[in-house]
Amino acid sequence: MADAAKHRPNLLDGDPIIQALIKEDSEFRRMWDLIDLSFVRDWVAERCPACAELPPDDPELLTRLIILQLRDKTTDAEAIDSAQTNCGYRYFMNLPWGEPVPDPSALTRFRDCIGVDGYKELFGRIADQAHERGLAGKRRFKVNSYPVELDAQTTKVVAKLDQKVEGAIAALTGPSGPEPEAIDLNERLDAVRRDASYRLGAAWRERWLRTWVELGARAEWMVEHRDDPLAPKDKDLVFRLQRVAEKMRRGLKPGS
Repeated sequence: MADAAKHRPNLLDGDPIIQALIKEDSEFRRMWDLIDLSFVRDWVAERCPACAELPPDDPELLTRLIILQLRDKTTDAEAIDSAQTNCGYRYFMNLPWGEPVPDPSALTRFRDCIGVDGYKELFGRIADQAHERGLAGKRRFKVNSYPVELDAQTTKVVAKLDQKVEGAIAALTGPSGPEPEAIDLNERLDAVRRDASYRLGAAWRERWLRTWVELGARAEWMVEHRDDPLAPKDKDLVFRLQRVAEKMRRGLKPGS
């Protein structure tokens, strides 16, 4: 059993709703009592100093939320929704009623911060605790690193697309200066670089990535057809964007 001295008091222990709905033998109470997360803040601070800019409770709070997400096999958005109204979630997260839950962007930032190896190490350590203390059983949560692996792959893809667009801008810039197409690409590249909407969740991240893919295809098309005034620009470009975007989306899934 986890050392009780390592636990902060659970702020919901005196809540009448929690007392009525979360019984003494509840799995959420057992998880709170038996899983020791006192190491998380120091572990995160050492591994990812950037997380020190977050409020002090965030690393542990987000870790607790991801444990529940792994347990119930939910998406970021579904886990956030459950944390809004689920008494068990609130209890395990030590989050009183009226306190806001994290937004999906916090989960993305946290996974970005600790990386693939850190994610596996942290939640593997917690999974071992759950197994040793009898919490796992048939409902043992599996440490699935797909979300953070997907984030890492997305970063690599975007870096390649950024280079492709930069190369196209250079190719469309002559001794007398950039051609109109190069100016157009540069403006679009600057806009997508400044777009931080991908931190709002999976759906936003997919749309943001699609924008990058389409920009890369547009850059490639402009270079290939720069000397072809009769190229059917609109029709051909739409076809290429759709084909490349679909190919890139299929290629993002690990192991595909």
